Amino acid sequence: MAATNYYDDLISRLIGDGVLLPAVIERVAGAYLDGKPLPSGKKKLTKKERDSLFWVSEVVKGCPPDAWVGEAMSLALARYLGQEPVAADGLVARVAREAPEALIRAVRHAGLVLNPQSPRRVELGQAASESEAVAELCRVLDLFASAQRERIVALEAHKSKLAELSVFDLLLYASLYAFEVLVPRDFKVKTPAPPSGANVQVAWDALSDLLAWKLAEASTSSLKVTDDSIGRSIARHLRPVLFESGTASAGEALRNLRTFHALMDAQIELNEFISRSADAFSYDEGIRFERRGDRLEIVEVDPAARAAWQRDGLKLDRLHGYWFHRAVDTYVEQVAAGLDEQPQVAHGGEAGPQGAPGVADRAQHPGRRIVLHLGQPGVLPAAAHQQVDLHVHQAGQQDRLAEVDDRGVRIHLGDDPVVLDGDDAGANDRPGIDVEQSGRLEGQSGWAAGSLGVGHR
Repeated sequence: MAATNYYDDLISRLIGDGVLLPAVIERVAGAYLDGKPLPSGKKKLTKKERDSLFWVSEVVKGCPPDAWVGEAMSLALARYLGQEPVAADGLVARVAREAPEALIRAVRHAGLVLNPQSPRRVELGQAASESEAVAELCRVLDLFASAQRERIVALEAHKSKLAELSVFDLLLYASLYAFEVLVPRDFKVKTPAPPSGANVQVAWDALSDLLAWKLAEASTSSLKVTDDSIGRSIARHLRPVLFESGTASAGEALRNLRTFHALMDAQIELNEFISRSADAFSYDEGIRFERRGDRLEIVEVDPAARAAWQRDGLKLDRLHGYWFHRAVDTYVEQVAAGLDEQPQVAHGGEAGPQGAPGVADRAQHPGRRIVLHLGQPGVLPAAAHQQVDLHVHQAGQQDRLAEVDDRGVRIHLGDDPVVLDGDDAGANDRPGIDVEQSGRLEGQSGWAAGSLGVGHR
């Protein structure tokens, strides 16, 4: 009788070609993992149909115990345990009896630890009688399920307290939290850590999770904001925290902010449980979770595999900032190249690094001079404008604002600007500002070179 199952047809062809059974099993399981059979014309198998064909095929029925340990069948078994629509009667109990270690590995790789409601989890519990090792695995999974449930309940309790907030309202509290906890007050200091002690990136991810939660629950109409709705939201949730924290009217906003802090802690706790415990259980081959009463302990069983897992984690952490630093490097290179033909910035009468970084270095030493060399009429790059402002402020002149454009340098003192336009730099000299005029640079056109010192006399 002709076979009608793709995988049975493949077995027949391979055996007919003289391929040995272990290799046949690996190749058929590999075809399943590769998503074969491929679409032919308009006929395309669904994932459920493909799963059904494979798990009733002869390669599964005739699979010897040692073949389940092989990579292909182990991954195929993990795929079975990770899906729900297709049930293969007796499969889990059979593998538990014949190859319990292969089943335990497949359970870990299937992510079943975070899916206690799966029908495959029920099958695993029924197979516990076939092997003590599998029974112990079920007890470990029960502890994971209990820990996950506790964290989800705590998270949902905090969410319920903020359920009435709109997406925009929650965004306001998220911004307050971020500026209070996550954003450094000085870029010279180390990035602060959340109260929970978690990595800052973990906290940002938790913040994204909460915004995604609120967006998923929001109606389309609630996402349409107007100037009036924004104003009302700011007046109710933001202004009391910023300007009225000591008054009775700030009570609601401050309570919501405290609840949001607790909500963030609960989200971080759940995320850390998943990444540090559940993911490690599922994919870290260097450890084993052992039950000690009602708690779990991590036992290292393969130092080399454990070290590889930790290296991969470090790579992931560093990857987060890699592209940002690449973008900054590229920007600096482009600015430096562009300033070869643009105004140049130096300090202290000595040529500094090309581009705006020279002014940044100057700003660290209040009281010294900024020397502006403008080779042709034009506007300094925006970065240089910002750095000139920075120098004025760090020099203790918080009531002055410096501007640079193709007409000159202006320092605003009160309502009257002091204009330094190169040739007339000394004309508007005012008390409290030192102005010195130098000659034109040789070979330069347009602007004269002037040096400006800002400081109290």
